[in-house]
Amino acid sequence: MKQKDFLIPVDKANHVIYGVVIYLLFCIFSSWIAISAVVLVGVAKELHDDYIKHKADIRDIYATIVGGLLGLLIDII
Repeated sequence: MKQKDFLIPVDKANHVIYGVVIYLLFCIFSSWIAISAVVLVGVAKELHDDYIKHKADIRDIYATIVGGLLGLLIDII
């Protein structure tokens, strides 16, 4: 299958997974710290992409934050 055949692009799905993992790594401190870490890492990664590749995408930040919120949902359940 080609990448365009998926419902969600592979890049965005990876960002969601990264957001969940970052949240779960930082949730040992508190959920607020974990969500803050997800946002900071998502923004920092896109700033890095913009500086190095000149190819930042705000939707990648959104996908990372959605992953963090899914991590929060997993933590609550």
